[in-house]
Amino acid sequence: MAIWTFSQLGVILLLFLVGLESSVDDMIRVGPKAISVALVGIVAPFCLGFLVTLWLLPNDPMPSHLFVAATLCATSVGITARVFKDLHRLQTPEAKIILGAAVIDDVLGLIILAIVVGIVATGEVHILDIGQIFLLSSLFLGLVMMFGDKLVRMMLSLVSALDRNCKLLFPLGLCFFLSWLANQIELATIVGAFAAGLILNEKDFTKYSSDGTTIEELMKPLESIFAPIFFVLMGMQVNLATFASTESVVLGLAFVLVAIAGKIVSGIFAGTDSDKLSVGIGMIPRGEVGLIFVSVGKGLSVISDVVFSAIVMMVIVTTFIAPLGLKWSLSRHGPDRAT
Repeated sequence: MAIWTFSQLGVILLLFLVGLESSVDDMIRVGPKAISVALVGIVAPFCLGFLVTLWLLPNDPMPSHLFVAATLCATSVGITARVFKDLHRLQTPEAKIILGAAVIDDVLGLIILAIVVGIVATGEVHILDIGQIFLLSSLFLGLVMMFGDKLVRMMLSLVSALDRNCKLLFPLGLCFFLSWLANQIELATIVGAFAAGLILNEKDFTKYSSDGTTIEELMKPLESIFAPIFFVLMGMQVNLATFASTESVVLGLAFVLVAIAGKIVSGIFAGTDSDKLSVGIGMIPRGEVGLIFVSVGKGLSVISDVVFSAIVMMVIVTTFIAPLGLKWSLSRHGPDRAT
């Protein structure tokens, strides 16, 4: 029980840090290209994943198919951002489109996750229930993104001197509060954690803190303590015996192919002024976001050991091959490509 509790805390901190990597302004600036890439990057993997599980696992319940499809929608913005940063190409058209689309993917993916969790909770697929969950998710994220940053600045203006401890406690308190609030309206807690990270802007803290330490740097020690517990728990739930079964390997390979194809297709909609292949490859990694999605399904007992192991295999493969593929793809344009 303690391990599960600490792992959930690790998940909340992980999604909070994912949110910190972008901002509402970033989402507004990316424009229609990133939105198009994000929408296709959600729809294509979801549909492909759903069809593959129906084909390969015809006897599994509907929630299992939906959770697999939802997991395939995920995109790990952190992994892609790190590759562009290491290559000093954060200002390229590809980077701007991918990072913007990945953030939108996360938002839409969380809404889909909330809908799937709602379907599992009710046990049936009801259009009215889906509409209610979609409306709640959209309203929650929409209101937080529209007014959250303004409320944060108002709250900070009430603090005359924000020392290092307060700079840590304020974001942490906001993260936990929005996670709790999301849970109160029957959404996943990670929706609130992501929203909290999204509305926090480092610039708002500069006049209250002069030590130069960023929120992310302050949160990292906590994340370093609790996030590994989540990954350990994920590893503990993987039944190694399933990797020896033909079914698990076939499922894993199918999920990998669908995960890659679904995101590569999204790059087609990146426009003429950017490399479509690089955009598609940059959307491939599932990383910690994919694991978080499938952990929710595992916790609700709608994901079998075989399916869980196959999804973990998919997450590992896509996380490793995406940076390699992205470096190769970007290298085709030479070292000086930028806006």
